[in-house]
Amino acid sequence: MKHLNKQLTAIASILIFSIGLMLSCNVFAAKPLDYAIGGVGPGGGYIFFVTDDGKHGLEVAQSDLPGLKVWGQLVDTNAARNGVFGGRFNTDRIIGANGMGDYAALSAANATGGGYGDWYLPSPREFLIIGDVNHLLPNPLDGDYWTSMEYDTTNAHGMSMPILYGYNSNKSTQYKVRHIRAF
Repeated sequence: MKHLNKQLTAIASILIFSIGLMLSCNVFAAKPLDYAIGGVGPGGGYIFFVTDDGKHGLEVAQSDLPGLKVWGQLVDTNAARNGVFGGRFNTDRIIGANGMGDYAALSAANATGGGYGDWYLPSPREFLIIGDVNHLLPNPLDGDYWTSMEYDTTNAHGMSMPILYGYNSNKSTQYKVRHIRAF
């Protein structure tokens, strides 16, 4: 009987150790979702870009923000990034240079779709990627939109959708705003 108790104690110790090891290694942790283009993102937007591992990406809001907006004041913002995830950098620069007001970048940054407050104005490159899936959106982008990229003190880049035509326009011109976020 003594021998049996020692064996049971040894087995119990091994089980407790094994469970502790698995918990410390997150074996039982929930795995992150794999996202796919065309699905709905965590913020309720439409997923238009996914990283190679399927764990991160970009989502575009399901509809435009209300009204038309100017790009911002006629000041230099250094909002010059034009790549994937570049819009976040540009939006921060635009807001830093313009402060409070009613303009495209601040409107995008103030959006709270899906309970998230990290939306931003897309870069021209991000708009081009949206263009690849625009026809699949419940509310496709249609018309002239502001991008987050500045051309100079007076002008910024606009994008005509769905034809994906980019151009420079005076920052005081009023265009539509469709915001995006990274997840």
